[in-house]
Amino acid sequence: MDFWTGIIACLDEKSSHRLRNLHKFLSESQDIVGNFNLQIPPHITFFEHVELRKQKYYLALEPLINSIDSFTIEFTGLTTFPATHIFYLNPTYCNKLHILRKRCLETLEEQGVILDRRPDGMWSPHLTLLTDLPTKHISKAIKITQDYLNLQIDAPFKAKIDHLELFSYPPYHAEKKFFLHKP
Repeated sequence: MDFWTGIIACLDEKSSHRLRNLHKFLSESQDIVGNFNLQIPPHITFFEHVELRKQKYYLALEPLINSIDSFTIEFTGLTTFPATHIFYLNPTYCNKLHILRKRCLETLEEQGVILDRRPDGMWSPHLTLLTDLPTKHISKAIKITQDYLNLQIDAPFKAKIDHLELFSYPPYHAEKKFFLHKP
């Protein structure tokens, strides 16, 4: 069995609840077939690495994460990774999100864990809504999601990133929560 561990950026409770309701609405649609694990909170994956479960690594991350203010991110787009049939919300560029990820990577590198040497521009932050979405169902999923979130360029879906989680999967388990500073 494959086992994953990683760090994810999690949304505030209100936004998380709204996205879970959206997923329920999508999953109950007669016109859409796809999967989403409701045990996993709506999130943006920063990186994965099994070593992160070691206490010395998450203890190194904690003061960094706690010192950074929570922030709002906007989602205006819906798209897919066609090869993997993943349907997701696409955030507008958020410098704070990229800086937070980069600082986490640097902190872990100082501890001897090298996770990602790709330039920051190669990281594609996204918030997965459904997996295994057949191509023929994409347009319907987009319509339902746009209508539910009233998602338009001039009316983005806004969510606050208020904590990061160290997780293990499967099954999903939040090993440690790191709360961003509340300004």
